[in-house]
Amino acid sequence: MVLRLRAFEAASLGMAGEDGIPLHRRPLKRAGRVNSGKRLEDLIEAASACYERAGIAKVSKVAVPIVHLRGRDAPFLATYGRKSSVDFQGFIARRGDRPAVPIAFEAKSTRGGRWRVDDRHFPAHEKEFLRLYQRWGGLGFVVVEFASAGRIFRVSIEDVGPAPSMSLGEVERVGTLLPQGGRYLLDYLVGLRG
Repeated sequence: MVLRLRAFEAASLGMAGEDGIPLHRRPLKRAGRVNSGKRLEDLIEAASACYERAGIAKVSKVAVPIVHLRGRDAPFLATYGRKSSVDFQGFIARRGDRPAVPIAFEAKSTRGGRWRVDDRHFPAHEKEFLRLYQRWGGLGFVVVEFASAGRIFRVSIEDVGPAPSMSLGEVERVGTLLPQGGRYLLDYLVGLRG
């Protein structure tokens, strides 16, 4: 079954912008460091909605609570209430005798040819959370976008080494290239659905 939607339907489901352009076909905009992965996160959320409608998986973005520091009369000032665990959590649905599989993953994007995995760009508490998730029977991984190459990979947390960065070539060797477009927009569960 192929999902075909009109532009306004795709936009209302988060699969396309209000202009009807699918998220996986949007040109990359020059973004600040803080927002450089927003396009990737939007694409993952749209794919997650497709997975949920198909009964394959339920994956949600993890919200980080914000604490307001100033009242109504002062300029808006806030901070994060705690460290975030990871960007997304959920589970892959049960199939036959196979139980549901919990998953947790981080979304990272880079405009260059290297993915920075040092503690400044990929904090130690996030890596440890994903490793703990793996040890307890879930799947912990990172969805990494090399925006300049137009390629997105899934990398197991076990394959993220101690080096401060990984090149596109290194990620190609240890990761799984994710199909873009098509039925799920970004098939980040390719090979995991069973």
